[in-house]
Amino acid sequence: MRELATQLELAQLQLEKVRTKADLEATFADLDAVQAQLDEEHERNSRLQERVRALEKEIQAMRRQALLRPSSPGAPPGQASSGGSSGNSQH
Repeated sequence: MRELATQLELAQLQLEKVRTKADLEATFADLDAVQAQLDEEHERNSRLQERVRALEKEIQAMRRQALLRPSSPGAPPGQASSGGSSGNSQH
């Protein structure tokens, strides 16, 4: 009887081990999926940062051009004449 109880305990431990292994495998699969999402987000953020840098360069160039243009009558020095595109167009 004692041997049967020991075998039952061993079987229960083995079952728990299998469940734990399955849980770990599921967790690792979840972690892999999350890592893939993080990689995609990182790539997207990198592209957005590149776009921001390009837009900042465009803005700087526009400011330099505006400072080089003669100002309109009555405008404070360094202010370009008003008119044209406001630069708020969205792509």
